[in-house]
Amino acid sequence: MTDTPTTTEGQARALALISTQPTGRCTPQQLALELELTGRELGGLLRSLLQRDLVREVPATYYVTPAGYAALGQAVPPAPATSGNSMTGCIADPEARPLPAQRHSQPSVEAAYGTAAKRRRHDHRRIAAALSRGPKTDRALQRELELAGSTERPRRIELVRAGIVVEAGYELAERTGRRSTLWAIAPDLTLDELEQRLTDLRRAAKLATP
Repeated sequence: MTDTPTTTEGQARALALISTQPTGRCTPQQLALELELTGRELGGLLRSLLQRDLVREVPATYYVTPAGYAALGQAVPPAPATSGNSMTGCIADPEARPLPAQRHSQPSVEAAYGTAAKRRRHDHRRIAAALSRGPKTDRALQRELELAGSTERPRRIELVRAGIVVEAGYELAERTGRRSTLWAIAPDLTLDELEQRLTDLRRAAKLATP
């Protein structure tokens, strides 16, 4: 990002990200991944938001206060529906951002994202974003992100090799009983390590792409 995280624009991006999620809440890891912040930058951003009472902290997550919605020029929305204690993660899918391309027109998408290396980086971050919301199988990732298996699996394998994604158990198909591996973000990664490994992947993709 071109602006520093604690500027008004940086704060607005964070508030908009949190406020547009189904639960209206984000974890620090999810904020750092989506906004591409280091741990130090994220700490400064959250401190500035807390000091202005634009967000408040509940265990391991942050939500936008009425003052935060006012800063965005929005009315406070009704409380989101939840199921028990479950909570959906907050990362906004980068695919949902406005792009100078038609979403399902491959030549147009390629022109929008530029090089193949940039598309690989985009897919890495989309998969990481989806997994930060909870463990998923390859098939679930493909459905959610509308990626072919020939695209999703190589990118997921690269994330595994980079130490970003790890196995997180198995899921049994109801009809066939077939076991599929669940994948998740490595739980022991710090925010800075997560961003550094994504940066290393981006560099490797750039070098590997003609």
